[in-house]
Amino acid sequence: MATFPTLTPATRTFTPGSYPHTSFQTLSGLQRRVLHTNAMVNSTLRCTFIALSEADMLSVISHYQGQIGVFNPFDIPSTILQGFTLADFQLTGYLWRYSQPPQITDRCGPYFDVSITLETVPPEAMTAAGATLTLAMLLATGAVTASSSAPGATLTMTLTIDGGLADAPGAALTLTQTLAPGAATSS
Repeated sequence: MATFPTLTPATRTFTPGSYPHTSFQTLSGLQRRVLHTNAMVNSTLRCTFIALSEADMLSVISHYQGQIGVFNPFDIPSTILQGFTLADFQLTGYLWRYSQPPQITDRCGPYFDVSITLETVPPEAMTAAGATLTLAMLLATGAVTASSSAPGATLTMTLTIDGGLADAPGAALTLTQTLAPGAATSS
C-alpha cells in the first residue's frame, strides 16, 4: 500500500458518508430503519492541485496506476489535510481509494492542474454489530487424537472482537471441549 504523494491541495471538498440502512413504513404508518453495519461508507474527499510541475503530475498518475486504479486502498499524507487532523476527515482504521481516475488539465506550459476524488474504505475487520457464529463439528471415533498415547482431543476456539466503532467496546470468547473416544457431548 503506497501512500499518496506528498502534495498540498489548493482546494478540498469533503462530504461525510452514511451508514447503510433500509427504511420501511410499518402498517401503522410509522417509519422504521434497519442499520446494516456499523461502518460508515461513501465519505468523499475531492482535492484540486493547481500548477503542479510535470514530475508532480506524473507522481499522481503513477500512484493511481500503482493502486490498480480504483482498486487498492491507501493512506494519505498529512499535507493533504493541512490545518486539520486525519481524525477530522477519517474514522479510525479507514483508508482511501480513488473513486475515479485523476483529472488533469494541461496549462499549455510546464504546469498542470490535477483533480482527484477519493472515497473512504472501512477496515476489513469491520462487521455488522450483533453477528452470530455457529460452529458444528462431527467427529468419528478415533478420527481425532491429541497424541498417539492419549486418545481424545481438546478443541479450543477463540473469537476476539476488536473494540472500535462497534457499540460494544470489545469482547473475547473461549470455548473448550474435551472429547473422549466414543463419547458425544455438547455444551
